[in-house]
Formats: sequence, structure tokens, C-alpha cells
Amino acid sequence: MATIPKVKIQSSYYHKNIVLGVALLNNQKVFYKFGENLQNEITGYQKVKDFYDVPKLIFQNRGTLIYEYKEELMTNTLHEYFYFNKKACISKVLEALKKPYSTLQRKKEELLENQKFFKGRTNLLLQYLKDLTLPKELKDILKEIIRILNKPKTLSSIISLGDPTDTNISSFGLFTDFENAGFNSVVGEIAILFSSVITHGGYFYPKYNQDAYFLRSKILNCYQQYKPNLFFDIPIKKKEFLLAYLTFLNQLKEIREDANKYLKYYLCMRILSPISLFLMSYEDYNLALFYVYYIYHNVNSLSDLIKLVKEEI
Repeated sequence: MATIPKVKIQSSYYHKNIVLGVALLNNQKVFYKFGENLQNEITGYQKVKDFYDVPKLIFQNRGTLIYEYKEELMTNTLHEYFYFNKKACISKVLEALKKPYSTLQRKKEELLENQKFFKGRTNLLLQYLKDLTLPKELKDILKEIIRILNKPKTLSSIISLGDPTDTNISSFGLFTDFENAGFNSVVGEIAILFSSVITHGGYFYPKYNQDAYFLRSKILNCYQQYKPNLFFDIPIKKKEFLLAYLTFLNQLKEIREDANKYLKYYLCMRILSPISLFLMSYEDYNLALFYVYYIYHNVNSLSDLIKLVKEEI
């Protein structure tokens, strides 16, 4: 077994039984992760490294990962571009997001990594139905989401990051976080990216999961000003980015067909999780439920989602 390199910790963060952050190795900055079992991330990294621009993995074993340090993943992700006016080359980001579509194929959902974010969280919706006082129509919507997500299905899938949030993608097309990398459903990719950009990345996540923003603490002082507008009044930078990506996807027949059947359910599920409604203030709770109601009734295709982003719905 290879000897674990000695590193000098500069910053650290504890998340889901993993310690991660920045350290010095031979006087050079590196990213590190320490955990009981990091095999999922090692496996995911190997699956995506030929399709994405990712930091080089310098050292690996079951409990330790050391990556080369990339400054843009610290200070210039899509998060900084959207909220703090950092420079970006969005054409590079879009090019990077499009590249894995060369791997497009149909796969059973239970074989996909991101199914854990959707089918795997239906118990949370069952808890909402049991413990929350909801209007009958919203109860019926939640029941339908549960039914559709639990239904066995085959979906258009690509080799991807699996968790494409605004903090996992640099403004120049570099990617990080490989725990959920591998084959993932495209409808899931759309739902995660859309909610990160429009509803969660600047507001819900930093408000209710502040510990995860230890590297991006600036947002913790101003997330209130990025509270999403009720009827998706989307800032121009976010709008241009999403429209370019969604328009590309809308050209792919298989993805259009999946979106017509399933996209609204995956969008609604991502709005309802991973931040639990039980944690939210009364105002935020109602805002999240309004988004579910609005998307359910207005988004039945990729074209509809494009219209929503254009604010034509």
C-alpha cells in the first residue's frame, strides 16, 4: 500500500462524514478529501475524466484523495459569475456540458447514479403528505410525482458529473465533485442544473445549508437579495446560459421525448429536495410549493421550460 503523503492543512470543512479542503503538499497547494470510504468518488472520477476537464488526481486510496489545486474552482465558479460579477467564458462551459452527449444511450433508471436524488427521495414526499397541511390539489400533485418517480422506466442518459450545481462548475469549464459521476438521466441533469441556477444556488442552499458554503462565505452575507422572484423573473446572465443549454438539448429527439413524459416531475422533485420543507420559513415554504404548482401546470416539455426561462409563460 502506498504511503499517504504528508500534507499541511490550510482549510477544512466537515460534510457527510468527509473532511475536505485545501492543504500544502511539498509547498504546493492541493485539494484533499479524507473519509472512511471514498471509493464512489474514485470510481466516478475514472468514469468522467475523459469527458470533462477535471483536476488531476495525485493520490488515492480508500480513505484519502489528493487533487491538484485549481484556483478557478475556489474563486471563479458559475456561482461567482452569477452573483459576484466574476469573468467567465460561457462558451467553454457550454462546450464542456455538451461533450458527454456523445455517450447518450437508454438505461434503466435503477442503474443511474442520480436516481438517488429523485426516486431515492420519494420517502420525503410521503412525509410531507403525512405531516403537512396541504391543499388537496397539491397533495394530488405530490402523489403523482411519487407514482411517476417510483415507476420503472428507461431514460436517456449520459456519462456526467451527476450533481451539476453552480459551485461544481467553474466559469471556464472545469468540473469537480465526482461522488455521483457516471451514467445519469438527462432529465435529472436538467432538473438539478435548473434548480441550482434559478431557485437554490443563491438563496435556498446558503440560507438552509450554510456549512456547505465555507469556501464561499461571501454569499452568506447577502443571500437575501438573491431570493428568487415569484414568477421566474430571471437575470440576463442566468437566462442566456440556460437558454443556450436547453436549446441544444431540445434538438435531440430522445431527450425531447423523455422531457414530454417526465421533466416536470423531476423539476418538482428537485424543488422539494434536498432542502426539506420542514426546515423552511413559512414564506419560503410557500414559495417552494408555488414553484411546484407552477411547474406542474406549465412545463410539459423542453419547449415549455425554454418559454419559462424566456418569461413567455
